[in-house]
Amino acid sequence: MSVRELVVLGTASQVPTRHRNHNGYLLRWDGEGILFDPGEGTQRQMLRAGVAAHDIDRICVTHFHGDHSLGLAGVIQRINLDRVPHPVTAHYPASGQHFFDRLRYATAYRETVELAQAPVDGEAAVLAVTDAYTLEARRLSHPVESYGYRITEPDRRRMLPALLAEHGIAGPDVGRLQREGALGGVTLDDVSETRRGQRFAFVMDTRLCEGVPALAEGCDMLVVESTFLDEDVRLAEDHGHLTAGQAAGVARDAGVRHLVLTHFSQRYADPAEFERQARGAGFAGEPHPRRVQGRGGVGEYRPGLAYRVRDTDEGRATVPASGGVTRSTLRQQIADALRDEILAGRLQPGEEFTVKQIAEQYGVSATPVREALVDLTAQGLLDSDQHRGFRVHEFSVDDYKGMVEARSLVVNGIFRKITELGAAHGPALVSVRRPSW
Repeated sequence: MSVRELVVLGTASQVPTRHRNHNGYLLRWDGEGILFDPGEGTQRQMLRAGVAAHDIDRICVTHFHGDHSLGLAGVIQRINLDRVPHPVTAHYPASGQHFFDRLRYATAYRETVELAQAPVDGEAAVLAVTDAYTLEARRLSHPVESYGYRITEPDRRRMLPALLAEHGIAGPDVGRLQREGALGGVTLDDVSETRRGQRFAFVMDTRLCEGVPALAEGCDMLVVESTFLDEDVRLAEDHGHLTAGQAAGVARDAGVRHLVLTHFSQRYADPAEFERQARGAGFAGEPHPRRVQGRGGVGEYRPGLAYRVRDTDEGRATVPASGGVTRSTLRQQIADALRDEILAGRLQPGEEFTVKQIAEQYGVSATPVREALVDLTAQGLLDSDQHRGFRVHEFSVDDYKGMVEARSLVVNGIFRKITELGAAHGPALVSVRRPSW
């Protein structure tokens, strides 16, 4: 999956309410699913949200209070019941190993899936490095040992179609330039720019400490607890939590683009007050296409990739951030750029390419590229081959004859309709002449 999505499964703290489930958050990240803090009822919320056990590749637990971990037993057993075909890795504080073991083996079941355990220890740790991201953890400040998690995407290069065209580079030459770094005196820097990798942070139960701003720094999205409103700051400090204003202040100072407040105390009925206090603390973010709050809310941000926040709870207060380019507009931009390449002759008839090659050429994800190529195929500019990808259509004489005939039919139909309208509304349009061909 190339669309990055945060699925909010629950937003309550300590106890669930009529409208808020215990915690649970699934982050979809380019084909991987990372489940954070599965509280009680997570398995049912997954069903409501359309999240399957097969979607889970990692489980990250911040600490072993019940509202963040009681769902582990059900989720782990469901992973095994559904015989998830890939290994799953669990991260959690090493000091809570006995809690993890009790939850993993809370009842009898048949283990069918490899569940790797990678507990966290120390002040900070790098937990995983993949082609798609680096996963890190930092210690937070709570009555029990607690960690926050941060995901960082590597910086990549984004190819710029206008500069490629200016230097006469198209088709397979683009891939060659990317691999070799230079082609015919043109360097990669001449036709591309650095695309900063995205950053995501997940910060749950903690009071203000060094780990919070370190995790939040420069994030495109920060999911952070805000258990209390600002007037209850004393309670927040005593119990190891943040207020809405404190969380927003961290986001403001860290340059966060999109702020998601969650983990609300049951004493508050209206989560909208959390957003008001966050705005009052000075978090402004960037312009956003629409307000995102409540059941089914969706927010998209970050040029080049679409991010969504999908909520199955009624409690989340999202403070919107940037506008960005959605997948649908990116799809249109790619289709327009490729159409121009074809019509200008820079992509030759019969030339073949794959979704992956085009995605790498433009430095975007595969989904909008595939959709753009399907659109161009429907328009007759490309041919699709199930095993070889796509090919620029080679027009024959019969194709051109068909185009001329189609054009004639359309034009004749327009004039016929105009004539009919003229007859119905008086003599003004009766004298319209049909084309002479």
